[in-house]
Amino acid sequence: MMNLDSILSETLDAGTKGYPLSSPALKISDIGAQRWSLLAGDLPLPLAVIRDSAIAHNHAWMRDFTASTGVLLAPHGKTTMAPQIFAQQLAAGAWGITVANVQQLGI
Repeated sequence: MMNLDSILSETLDAGTKGYPLSSPALKISDIGAQRWSLLAGDLPLPLAVIRDSAIAHNHAWMRDFTASTGVLLAPHGKTTMAPQIFAQQLAAGAWGITVANVQQLGI
């Protein structure tokens, strides 16, 4: 299982894609407390909104599909570039995560 605790101490700032330009640098663990709102225009566009319920549904569907067909999957990490989603994919039955280069492996 992936240990994601170290990610929470990483700092993001205006140089990070999708980070509000006027906001000070913050640890990832402190971002939720900012209560930024997509609808209030707090975040730069374009951006993707991912619902936990949709991700859970997709993982369950894929887990059931692979179990019934015997298919083994190793999703491509660049699709999300999100270690938290990698961990969910592995927990749902993916045997690994693929990457195209060393930089992606670092995520």
